[in-house]
Amino acid sequence: MKDIRRQVSLQCPTCGKTAFQFDEDAGLSGIVTCTSCGRQLRRDELESSNSELIEAAKKEVVSEAKKELEQMVHRTLRDAFRGNKFIKLR
Repeated sequence: MKDIRRQVSLQCPTCGKTAFQFDEDAGLSGIVTCTSCGRQLRRDELESSNSELIEAAKKEVVSEAKKELEQMVHRTLRDAFRGNKFIKLR
C-alpha cells in the first residue's frame, strides 16, 4: 500500500495561525504558545480546539485506504482467476 499518512497543521483558536512554540520535554500536558498572538494553552486543548480538522483528515485517510484496499483486492482476484473461462471479473 502507498503511504496515506497526513499531517494536520493545528491552528490557534484565537488568530488561526499555525506557528507555535512548545517545550518538547513536557509531553501532552505542556504549554503551547502561539508565536503570532501569544496565546498560551495546553497541547491537549490545542488538539481539542482543532478536532474538526483532525476528524476531516481521518475521514480522508479512511476513504483513501478503503479505495486502495478495494483496488488491491480486485487486482489480486483478477490475477488469481486470469485465464479461467468460467469466472470473469469486471
